[in-house]
Amino acid sequence: MTEKTEDLEQLRKAYREDPADRDTASRLAEIYTDRGWLNEGIQIYRDLIQVYPDDYELLLALGNVNFTRRNIPESLRIFKKLTVLKPARVEGWNNLGIVYLAQEDFDSARVAFEKVLQIEPENHGALLNMGNFYDHVGNNDKAIEMFKRATAVRPDFQDAWFNLGNAYIKKLHLHKAIDAYEKSLKYNPAFFSAFKNIGYAYEQLNDFEKAKTYYEKALAINKADASLYVNIASLHARLNQLDKAKDYFLRAVKLAPKDAAGWLGLRDLSLKKGDLKTYVKSTNAILQRLDNNSIVESLRVLRKLSQHDSIELLLRAIDKLEKTGDEIDAERMLAYAGQENENTRAAVLYKRLQSIVHPSDHMLQCLAEYTFRQKRYEQTIRYIQAMKEKDITDYTIQWKALIASGALEVAEQLIENYLEENQDCFEGWYQRARIEIKKKQTDAARNYLIRAMESGFADFDRLEEEPALRKLYLSFSGK
Repeated sequence: MTEKTEDLEQLRKAYREDPADRDTASRLAEIYTDRGWLNEGIQIYRDLIQVYPDDYELLLALGNVNFTRRNIPESLRIFKKLTVLKPARVEGWNNLGIVYLAQEDFDSARVAFEKVLQIEPENHGALLNMGNFYDHVGNNDKAIEMFKRATAVRPDFQDAWFNLGNAYIKKLHLHKAIDAYEKSLKYNPAFFSAFKNIGYAYEQLNDFEKAKTYYEKALAINKADASLYVNIASLHARLNQLDKAKDYFLRAVKLAPKDAAGWLGLRDLSLKKGDLKTYVKSTNAILQRLDNNSIVESLRVLRKLSQHDSIELLLRAIDKLEKTGDEIDAERMLAYAGQENENTRAAVLYKRLQSIVHPSDHMLQCLAEYTFRQKRYEQTIRYIQAMKEKDITDYTIQWKALIASGALEVAEQLIENYLEENQDCFEGWYQRARIEIKKKQTDAARNYLIRAMESGFADFDRLEEEPALRKLYLSFSGK
């Protein structure tokens, strides 16, 4: 039995003999709370307060333990009592403000901190907390002012320097942020978060070597922080070191499998690498935390990559989580339309979605895709025309619908207009080649197809949709 354990046992024995002894009981409660035995500590404080109902120090300690335990209503009640019991003491007001901040009752928090500063204008803790208040309400300039006042009052106040650095980061004053973080390290050389944030600041400055150096210093202090691995992974991704980035993202999700950041990073990276298996796996891992917009984007990405099996897998998971919405149903409609036994369900969804008065661009895109597959080209064109913002995918389906409906001149003019400002768009040149081959203008079709290939067209399987164009391609490609 260690000496410390012996002391604890002696303290317990003394407490059992006289539970009303204030010094013994409060010391035992303090040891319990320091060790994380919060319930035991709270019970001792409560019993003591039955004997000493207006003891400021005991009430303060009990309020603090309740706040640590996240019993906000009880800590609020206690700190309010302290401000009435001794209104000229700052601890009750200061802690009351902290509780209000935790509740996001910002006006009440401000009043409490202002009360502290009325009593002690240079109270460094209140200045820090007032800075935190301004930070929470988005007044960055006032937050910086308060943090600077706190460091002026107490130059070795590492938390104030650190929070000042965070405030500068939000204003993108990166060099000032680094200087503030360095000040916090001066007073605490093992300040893990300061090293990590300096690394982040240098990364934003594109000084990747210094960013890496500070991230490694942070890692030497704490190897269990998942967010640090995410930062390091993101740095490697920016340097196009994709395998290293994947390794660090995997470490992050291993450390914190329920944290979305690592999975999101792994998800984006896998898409960049073309690793669709990992993309689907990482999307599924955080599906319940994704909002509908992110879910829809995932389905849209997989649709554009023709990953029908993955879409079906993801939709099953979405159904299991009972996630619903018009945007999701739009993607679900297209998924069903691609399955022979689900055409009726797709048609039911289409009937509902097409009746929506103000559909989003995404919904219009899906409706256009659906009607194009149904060869209802006039409707397809109307849906695309109704979109507020279009990308090359939308323009392509419009051109294809016009060509399929025989409106070659209209399609030709629209494509020409687009190519005037997008000369490297291989899709535009390819569709022009299709138009010319339909008009039996072989030489023009050949020139446009070559221009498409020079601009990046390489999906030669698509030539199957235009046998005459495929024959033309084979004639000059030597295949």
